[in-house]
Amino acid sequence: MNDGIERCFVDALGTSLHVRWSGHGVPLLLIHQSPTSARVLEDRLRAFGDAYLCIAPDIPGMGQSGTITEPVPSIEVLARYFLALLDQLGIARAVVYGAHTGALIATQMARAEPGRVAGLLLDGYPIYTDEEAAQRLANYFPPLTAGWDGAHLLWLWHRYREQFLYWPWNTKSATTRASRGIPDVAHLQAGVAEMARTNNSYPSCYRAAFTYNATAALADLSVEAHFLVSGTDSLSRKLSLLQTKAGLHHIHKLSGERDAQVTEERRILDTLVRHDSSLCVVQVLRPAAVSRRRHYARSPQGHLVALRHLPGSGKPLLVLPPIPAGADYVLSLPDVADSGRALIIVDPPAVGGVPPGPAGRLHGCVAAIASGVSSIADFDLLTFGYSSALLPGLRAAFGEALGTVIVVDPPCHTELPEPFDSTLCPSGSHLLRYWDRWRFEALFSPATARSGDAIRKGATEDLATLCRFVLSAIDALPVWREMEAELAPLLAGRWAQALWPGDHLLFSAMDSATAAGLQAIAPAATVTELTQTGQSAFGWLRGA
Repeated sequence: MNDGIERCFVDALGTSLHVRWSGHGVPLLLIHQSPTSARVLEDRLRAFGDAYLCIAPDIPGMGQSGTITEPVPSIEVLARYFLALLDQLGIARAVVYGAHTGALIATQMARAEPGRVAGLLLDGYPIYTDEEAAQRLANYFPPLTAGWDGAHLLWLWHRYREQFLYWPWNTKSATTRASRGIPDVAHLQAGVAEMARTNNSYPSCYRAAFTYNATAALADLSVEAHFLVSGTDSLSRKLSLLQTKAGLHHIHKLSGERDAQVTEERRILDTLVRHDSSLCVVQVLRPAAVSRRRHYARSPQGHLVALRHLPGSGKPLLVLPPIPAGADYVLSLPDVADSGRALIIVDPPAVGGVPPGPAGRLHGCVAAIASGVSSIADFDLLTFGYSSALLPGLRAAFGEALGTVIVVDPPCHTELPEPFDSTLCPSGSHLLRYWDRWRFEALFSPATARSGDAIRKGATEDLATLCRFVLSAIDALPVWREMEAELAPLLAGRWAQALWPGDHLLFSAMDSATAAGLQAIAPAATVTELTQTGQSAFGWLRGA
């Protein structure tokens, strides 16, 4: 990447934590607020990286970090994951910055192991009365209910946007009106994409912020702590409830725009560190071991892909999701856990939280995959949907190392789709355009034709599957027009030229448009209609 920020996955306590990092110097652990990811701290990573080794993990269940096994996560549990992360990174002692939920996790780290926390910077320390906590636990996390009209995506957009208008977001009154502006539409889009991808996991860890006794935690906090209070932060209204210790806990009222506040945070950080000569300087982040669950691979041009590993037996199977959906969508498919194969599931650029990277994503994705699996001498390939466009490139990159190819539900029409309008709208209406784009994929061939002669006869819809697909695919929406333009030449049936005898084409259903398209492109592979076998793709794989 060219943004000065590196990324990696680190295993800790049985899950994989996604970590952004930058710079070198005194270790500085930064923990973000709920419900998104450490993406919101990237300005700090850039601002502090000249003198600090900045480490910003995603909270478990948020961003790209894995989930945890505890049925009812608490701040105490989450703090153990961050302490374990420091162990994995070989860092004995660090300054810890935490925002909102992150401030509670940072505080608990200092309570549990004060010798490992050199000092705290706490941005928006959350304190709730018992009544407030009970109300949030009861009403703060309504479920996302899918509908055929896609209105649930608008609900999600407004759910995220509302938290910049009111605190809490679901209580509208003069007293709960926020005093900050709404972020730009790109920031909102990124946050909604993260919430969409983690809608089944982020609430459980977010709830921990409302069950933690934040007031009692300060009573036995023995580490130097600096409370950062901004007038634009709704939590600043709780300033009067802070029961701090004189000489040990310090309150700083920050003013000005975000850049000015970051500058003031840097001044406070430098002063804290200057008074502690025992802090070590670290030149580069070196995890104790590469994650066995997930890792990044890079192309020479700077494209990243994320590779997720599931254990199994036999020849490894490289799995490409139905772009623009990602690995999380693949993991939701029937029988994936019982395929009997060792799986390596790819999240391409701009998919599943992976940064979009520079232009040329199709070529860059193939090159990054090639670098990521270069140590595997022999493997099979399973592709879904539009990822079949990568097949010619993968054939050329791997040659004989690429064994049997299985392609599931590829686009068989030869017409190129009309360009998708990826313009982001402050009202969130672009999400409805995206929903229709993928809903009509099953109803028309091509999806953008929507005319009577383009109807896919016999096509059926599955709302739950469509919802999972689109929620997983929202990351790619801002660049989907560019991605589709690059994919289109290979989607017009030319991917089939890379199929060899012995390869397999699997279809969830065979409608008239698909049958006509297959006849036109005449693939060399064996064709199987799964509805006739009663199997899912991974169920078929188990019996193959």
